[in-house]
Order: sequence, then C-alpha cells, then structure tokens
Amino acid sequence: MKNSAPKNSPNKTPAPPKGKQPPVPVTNAGGGRTLFVVGVIGAAAFTVVLIALVAWWFFSRGPSISDQTRLAFQQYDKNNDGYLDAAELEQCPALKAALKQIDADGDGKISVAELQERMRQHRDSGITIQAVVCRFSMDGRPLVGANVTIVPEALHGTSVKPAIGTTDANGSVSLSIEGGTLPGCQNGFYRVQVSKKDSKGQELLPSKYQENSILGLEVAPDRKEAEQFKVTSK
Repeated sequence: MKNSAPKNSPNKTPAPPKGKQPPVPVTNAGGGRTLFVVGVIGAAAFTVVLIALVAWWFFSRGPSISDQTRLAFQQYDKNNDGYLDAAELEQCPALKAALKQIDADGDGKISVAELQERMRQHRDSGITIQAVVCRFSMDGRPLVGANVTIVPEALHGTSVKPAIGTTDANGSVSLSIEGGTLPGCQNGFYRVQVSKKDSKGQELLPSKYQENSILGLEVAPDRKEAEQFKVTSK
C-alpha cells in the first residue's frame, strides 16, 4: 500500500496557505554600516545634551559667594582699604540697609569676611524663596497704587531675579518674582524702585526713588518683619 501523504522536497519551501503571502526575506546588506552611523549620531546627540546640561547647571548657580563679594568691593570700595565705610555704602542702599545685620564687630563698616558670612547665612538657611511685605508712606500718609520693583544689586549677577508688586490702600505690597505666579523673593540685596503716575502719565515721585533709587532692601530668613519705607513728594 502506497503512502498517500504529500511528498515535500527537502530543497523547497512549502507553499503558504491560500490567501497569505510568504514572508519577505530580511537581508543584512549594509546593516553593520547603518548601525555604526546610527551609533555615531546617537553618541554625538548625547554629547550635545550633556554639554548643554553642564552649562545650564554651571550658569544657573550664578557667581560664588567669593565672586559676589569681590564684585561688591570692586564696585564700592573706592579707597581700596578692604572695607565699605559709611560714605561708600551710600552707593549701595541695600548693603547700607543691612549694615546692622552684616557688621558683626560693630565698627560701622563692612569687611570682606563680614559680607561673605552674611551671604553664607542666606545660602545655608535652606530657604530660597520667602514672602516679603513692604509698607510705603509718602509725606506721612499711605502711598496707594504705587508700582514697586526691587532690583538685585549688581554683585548678584543674574542669579537673583527682580520682584514686583503694587501697593494697596494701606500702602502695603507683597512682592513676587517678576514673571512668577506665587508671592515671594529670593534672598539677597536689592535696590528698591518706586513709581506712581497720575492720569496723564506724569511721575508723582522724585527721581531719587526710580532707577538710581536711594532705597535699599535685604531679603533674608531672619528679617521677617514688614519693611517700612518713608518717601517724600519732594
């Protein structure tokens, strides 16, 4: 009796079931070269991303405390004696306003070491953003509807951002980092600019309170009381 099972040639591939196409053979021609090129491109892209991240990390830190202190003394220590005295502090309202907190030995001047120590206190507090409330009066009455901007002193570089706010009916303002959504400011030393204009756009406050303002502010973890500013119309 003959075997009725179909005979398949060992050198032939069985026909696929009806309605289905046979699989397309995969070849590896040039595959090694393709993988090599893809690998090179991937490594290059990774390197670019890594460099960008390192640059972001480096520049986002801003200048070191030593760098900031050096900048402050280069700018304000006119007689190069290593101290900022009362006359020199007139150029930096923020440091003048913080003299009591910075001047550890009570000699009425700020040394390099004292400024560095105060800035370390800012850093080591672990508080980066904190609420800041200021109250403004003009000629003895609450200053209402004034635009307030606190501008970081040059020593901070770009590591500290400006903050803004508008005084309310009591002359109070809660400051927020410019462009931010929540109230609060970074620790640091600021020049305080105040502006109020009438319906015609005319400035009502003297220029000494605007770009080169004589008002200064230190934002620090141990200064939680509302800062009081008394301005005059002349």
